[in-house]
Amino acid sequence: MNGKNLSPIALFVYNRPYHTLKTLESLNNNHLSDQSSLYIFSDGPKINATEEDLNKIKDTREVIRRKKWCGEVFIEESADNKGLADCIVNGVTKIINEHGKVIVLEDDLVTSPYFLDYMNDALNFYKDENKVMHISGYMFPVKEKLPPTFFYNTASCWGWATWKRAWDHFEPDARLLREKIEKVGLVKKFNIEGTYGFMNQLERNANGTAKTWAVKWYASIFLNNGLSLHPYPSLVNNIGHDGTGEHYLKSDKYNWPKLADKIEISKIELKESLTARKAMRNFYKNMRPSFIIRLKNKLNNLFFRKIKILTLLLIKTAREWLLRVLGFFMGIHYVPRNYLFRGKFDSQDIIVDVGCGFEAEFSMHMIKNFGLKSLGIDPTKKHFDSLKKIESTGGKFRHYDLAISANTGKILFNESESNESGSILSEHKNVKKDKIKTYSVKTFSLADLPAYLGMNKIKYLKLDVEGVEYEIIKNLKKEDVDKYSQIFIEFHHHCTDYSVKDTLDAVRKMIKLGFKKFTLNNHDYLFYK
Repeated sequence: MNGKNLSPIALFVYNRPYHTLKTLESLNNNHLSDQSSLYIFSDGPKINATEEDLNKIKDTREVIRRKKWCGEVFIEESADNKGLADCIVNGVTKIINEHGKVIVLEDDLVTSPYFLDYMNDALNFYKDENKVMHISGYMFPVKEKLPPTFFYNTASCWGWATWKRAWDHFEPDARLLREKIEKVGLVKKFNIEGTYGFMNQLERNANGTAKTWAVKWYASIFLNNGLSLHPYPSLVNNIGHDGTGEHYLKSDKYNWPKLADKIEISKIELKESLTARKAMRNFYKNMRPSFIIRLKNKLNNLFFRKIKILTLLLIKTAREWLLRVLGFFMGIHYVPRNYLFRGKFDSQDIIVDVGCGFEAEFSMHMIKNFGLKSLGIDPTKKHFDSLKKIESTGGKFRHYDLAISANTGKILFNESESNESGSILSEHKNVKKDKIKTYSVKTFSLADLPAYLGMNKIKYLKLDVEGVEYEIIKNLKKEDVDKYSQIFIEFHHHCTDYSVKDTLDAVRKMIKLGFKKFTLNNHDYLFYK
């Protein structure tokens, strides 16, 4: 085969040097490896990485540089942790856009010496057949005898390939995929006639309890009536089922004692093999534990769920008492929803409540318990009536329908239809997952806010701006924050595209600007001088 027709290979590695070495050694033994281009994407350490974790990442990066594993090797090492799902989607997209096709491996896949022959032959053979969207190098060890190549329309992610024309259909929104499958009434078919929980995987991605990519790719192919080519026997073994992987438990049920020799690509009927589908139904059925074991697991899960809830309640209670004890010694006032402020309040003090919400809960607490005055800032139109009503009672609360951002001027605000909070950020989870109204609002920077409010200095500021805090802090200068004595900030890495690392960078910036910090978690911080 002419090397110019060979597909580039993308390999994704993290912190398993032994598995990475086995993967690279088997790839290097492939007949076409010396003619192929290999792109290695090495993910970085998590924010809470231990010294052992860092050493494993270091050892893995030493392995990928140990020799020239293919004809060309390009290495991209990330400084921070992106996670497997983002690494693969971003890496595949990058290579696909540059080369039009890609062969994908992870750091725990041992390949047959004929793996690259099969993948490249299939990519070239089906390149103009739009119905074929995925080439799999792995096939499950089913008991039934299958032909050398066939279409089984679940996209195995253990050694696979595709083209740009197919990857353009990849849909990253798990909620949208789930809704589309439900709308056309194909949940059972998507779950291989109810034998495997693919829909559950989509649901967990949609509700944020999981972050994976492969089920989204399978769903994207499924909804586009695509075909997925598979070999028999398998050309790949997954050696990651030893309990060391990100998402895999220990198991030998997926292992092949001997991988396939060379598999010829020839013309076959462009439709799913019913024999292969039936074989996979039997495979999944045999994987299921007995009724007694399933019942035992359910009872255990129920027991541990109750223990977890009780533990969380105890932690919450202990935390509140700890705050009260600390408050006694440090003069810290614990306000509902984790807001923290120091010092003795004077009835003439004014607190500026940015992102006050429709009930202005924080403002009302400070007015009722400490006699302060409060200026509530919130641009959300559906909150106006409620805030106007609060404003008319007592005379100590005033509402301003404006936003706070990095710069003074005008900006678009996204109002979430079903959720209490909206955001300037389009990537906030409430904005991404809900119907929104978008409208222009007046906005002020922290530098310009005091003058607009007619105040020389703001003693107490609460900042709850749904992710905008990162850009605000990034643009702050020391002369800006000299106008503030205390700032409480709720960071939103838990519901935006920002990460814990971004929060820690912002905290360091605030300290550099002359503030001390106080917190008992990783997203609520009190900054004071």
